[in-house]
Amino acid sequence: PAVLLRQTSFRALAEPRRFRGDDGRITEGTVRVRFGEVEARGVALTPRGRRRYDAAMAADDPAAVWANYFPATDAQMAAQGLGYYRGGDPSAPIVYEDFLPASAAGIFRSNLDAETPGAAQAAPAVDDSGYDQDWLAGALGREIHDPYPLYEALAQEAPR
Repeated sequence: PAVLLRQTSFRALAEPRRFRGDDGRITEGTVRVRFGEVEARGVALTPRGRRRYDAAMAADDPAAVWANYFPATDAQMAAQGLGYYRGGDPSAPIVYEDFLPASAAGIFRSNLDAETPGAAQAAPAVDDSGYDQDWLAGALGREIHDPYPLYEALAQEAPR
């Protein structure tokens, strides 16, 4: 079964634009501002399922090892406690309603020009910004909820 969030993006088309330089001179160029995106949301994973997901995604070829980490059916996913299902019913998966930062980063990266310095070999950057969950909660003036208890509460409900 599909899990979490799958996104595919389409590179933005180069659109002609005129640019005014610092000297006031007008030049012709292009920008890439619009792009397409398709997403499919799957079943929300339990902490156990998320650990398996992270392990599978850390493999050199996640698709090649996926079956080593996840069963083929929702019934097996539910039985192994890997995903959330209303009332434990494998025919009633709870849809993942969160966001995967790595997915957004991939979409952004797909729109970089190949000739952009460092685009091809960009490594994950170390984040020393301090912009963590506590910072975000303070900026919003709201608590950031742990998603697992929220999904667990939904899983206690009867299927609709």
